[in-house]
Amino acid sequence: MTSETVLSLPPISAFMRVAVEARATSVGSSGTNRGAGLNNARSLVAESWEATFKASLETMLDPFVILTPVLDVDGTVVDFTYEYANSAACVENGMEREDLIGRRLLELFPEHRLSRLFEMYCHTLDTGDPLILDGLCYQTECCGEQTVRRLDVRSNRVDGALACTWRDVTPEFDERQALEDRVLQQATISRLSRFVLGGAAEEQILDEAVRAVAEALHVELAKYLELSPRQDAFVLRAAVGWPEGLVGTATIPAGGHRSYAGYVISEGHPVSVQDMSTETRFTPMPLLIERGVVSGLSVVVYGDHGTLGVLGGHSRTGRHFTEDEADFLQTVANVVSAGVLRRRGEEEVAARTTELANSNKELEAFSYSVSHDLRAPLRAIHGFSKILLEDYAQCLDDEGRRVLGIICTNTEKMGQLIDDILAFSRLGRHDLRSSMVDMDGLARSVADELMELEQGREIRIHIEPLPEGFGDLALLRQVWANLVSNALKFTVSKPRAEITIDCDERADDILYRIRDNGAGFDMRYVDTLFGVFRRLHGHEFPGTGIGLAIVKRVVTRHGGTVGAEGREYEGACFTFTLPRPDKETTHDK
Repeated sequence: MTSETVLSLPPISAFMRVAVEARATSVGSSGTNRGAGLNNARSLVAESWEATFKASLETMLDPFVILTPVLDVDGTVVDFTYEYANSAACVENGMEREDLIGRRLLELFPEHRLSRLFEMYCHTLDTGDPLILDGLCYQTECCGEQTVRRLDVRSNRVDGALACTWRDVTPEFDERQALEDRVLQQATISRLSRFVLGGAAEEQILDEAVRAVAEALHVELAKYLELSPRQDAFVLRAAVGWPEGLVGTATIPAGGHRSYAGYVISEGHPVSVQDMSTETRFTPMPLLIERGVVSGLSVVVYGDHGTLGVLGGHSRTGRHFTEDEADFLQTVANVVSAGVLRRRGEEEVAARTTELANSNKELEAFSYSVSHDLRAPLRAIHGFSKILLEDYAQCLDDEGRRVLGIICTNTEKMGQLIDDILAFSRLGRHDLRSSMVDMDGLARSVADELMELEQGREIRIHIEPLPEGFGDLALLRQVWANLVSNALKFTVSKPRAEITIDCDERADDILYRIRDNGAGFDMRYVDTLFGVFRRLHGHEFPGTGIGLAIVKRVVTRHGGTVGAEGREYEGACFTFTLPRPDKETTHDK
């Protein structure tokens, strides 16, 4: 028998009267319809159906009661008395049937008034409208502990009384509520993550996080406490449920057992509190007590190298927080940590960018000073030395003329060194103007230009077909010029210079290579080749030691690498790579 069917029944006496009369009429109509026969039939049917009906009610799994109203002198319903209760109702109420029948409803269960169930019973009795309630929140108190149950309730008015039944659906309700909460928590985490990735500022992230915690945990208060740099106090950075004037100013001590937040950090895992008034693990702070906080759940917000703070939700009622809720809160804390660290990292990068820009301005000022202030005395020294050599050579002996020659030569080298330093410093201060570059034509053009300066030498430069590259044309020309001139310089002592330029096309990049049969180098010093002012040979080969450093700087800015191999007196091979044109990457360092 379903709850709805039960609720359509009249009180026992009325129901049996109707049922018996209907059955007796059916029996009597099949006989002679004499008065004695009809009365006998009715009597037999009444006994049979009364027993059947009572047996049906007694075997119901759900409680079933019939309540009759108690009226005051004005005819107002002030209570109900139990006229009938089946076995399930007696078990549910924890009473024997004889102790329950005739007792008043509110006398036994005043919670009916608190849950407004008594008021709704009165409405059904007055109007005749069936009462259908699903998931009624019904609170009871026993031995000082409150219990909340969820009830599905049905009630009908029958002949001036109420037929009532109910079912405890607390497990089903809790399971359904837990599922809805998990869905809400997942949606909250997703929304907060998108908010963080959307570029929100740190304060906005914290404010959104505490709002999300309050909503998803169904609590009245939520807060984020940030640990001070000295780690001796917390500052209230964001909150829901606290006055705005406290945010940014309220502080509490961070000692392990001196505060809730301090205790959470000392434990290192989520800490739940069901009743602050009986808490002994730490001392509840006025920040919580003054807001009427009874229960709470808090977790640590970790940073890259320690603790950022504590995130928590709090309720003004006794509350048991589940493991799922603790996992949710920790996930929110992790999202907050990622967002805060990201914002702070971006701010640090911005600060360093500003600092770098200022340094570049200082470097430009220094370059201007080098270009003008240092060149002027060098030109003077070189100029006066030349005058002495040209106009007063007859007044000087051989040693004097030799010394002046050395002065002129070294001032020229100093001027070239200044030019090279300025060229090297400028490489990092200008944006790349990248496009497709004909590397084959560029290498051949550079080789032809440099060959014009090597008249009288026997030189063979063989260039294999080279694929296109992607980069800054002017800077890549500088790379080829430095590498080819390097090969020409270190083959000057060879009767016949042999230089070969080719490449390897690989999956992610193109490796360009230039080999020569020149002086070579000791591989023990290969790591120093591309450094500024690094020279592995003596003064027999001209140069300032900046050419290969420039090559490395340019190639690195294009996202490539440089390399070298060699053996003394047997030649060298220099290589550089560039990303393939379909995978170009700019590393503008």
